[in-house]
Amino acid sequence: MKVTSKVAIKQVTAGKAEEHYKDKILSNPQLEEHIIVIGTQQFNHSLLGAIKRGFDAGPNGKFMFIHQAIRRIRLNPELNWTVVIYKEGYTANQIGAMSVALANIVNGIRVVQAARREHVINYINTQDGNNEADTSDVRKIVKVKRLLFYCHGLVNRLAIGITNLNTTDDMLDITHNAVQQLNRDAFFPDARIYCFSCRTGLGNPQIDTSVYKTDFWGKETTERHNLYSAQSLAQKFSDITKVITYAYLCRSDYEDTLFTPDELDFIEYYRAGQFGVKRSRKNDGYNYLLKKEGATEQDHKRYKMLEDVSNARTIVDGAVFDPAGARYNVKGGESPKGLPREMQTFSPLQ
Repeated sequence: MKVTSKVAIKQVTAGKAEEHYKDKILSNPQLEEHIIVIGTQQFNHSLLGAIKRGFDAGPNGKFMFIHQAIRRIRLNPELNWTVVIYKEGYTANQIGAMSVALANIVNGIRVVQAARREHVINYINTQDGNNEADTSDVRKIVKVKRLLFYCHGLVNRLAIGITNLNTTDDMLDITHNAVQQLNRDAFFPDARIYCFSCRTGLGNPQIDTSVYKTDFWGKETTERHNLYSAQSLAQKFSDITKVITYAYLCRSDYEDTLFTPDELDFIEYYRAGQFGVKRSRKNDGYNYLLKKEGATEQDHKRYKMLEDVSNARTIVDGAVFDPAGARYNVKGGESPKGLPREMQTFSPLQ
């Protein structure tokens, strides 16, 4: 089945997706629940780094989903938020640090720990992770206004449990069958779902590095793979819940969560010029900083600001934690080649 205009009616960037939260006029905030689901983070993009850390995420990436959740809540603290976090792979201290940071933003915020995907589905349906019923008296009154997922993704699944050793975990991952269990009556008709995960809008698992097909010799052609977005997990979310869902066709990119590459370049070049610290990064645009007198007053102020941000962070069980959350939002990545980097809009087709 080819993707029709109904599947991707419009594009919304990650930035524009945030604009949906600027309307602070709510009929009754306590009856409109905004749920963030945080996935496990045990995947390391460096295999060597994974081995060194006992097959766990790197120190700067361990909290990336948590950091994005904190940022999202910090931007709109007036809303009725609930955080559902998969506890697999996080230490008690790490979850505790997150909970304290959230409580400092929203007093009394609800934090729910999930051990398997059923707990997440149950909470969405009933506001109780252990209640396996389709609905509850509470959920009939307090409905879901926003549902956000910060997690890893593969085509046709939210890959909650992905590690460098295993790509899937049937106890944790949210698949088509799991989405099928969601009760549409748990959601407001104008609710929205956001999936900040990789390739959730794709239905074709053959699309990995590029949307373009290759010939017999492995050379890339101009012929494109069928996206099968109408069969994607994002479309499934929309069809089952009857609400608009936003998702990426490409991989999601959490690179800017703590610092952007440009900020890291600036910091290294500034330190090299001012303090003689050896640098490992390369950015010719900052060569002028290698001379101590080359830095301007604006450069000094910028470095001071970035240093203050860094100094506010702590190490929690080997991972860098910022109680203020992410500095920048998730963005669309460059892979697979040939796909839009903006979030796509999925409306109910069934």
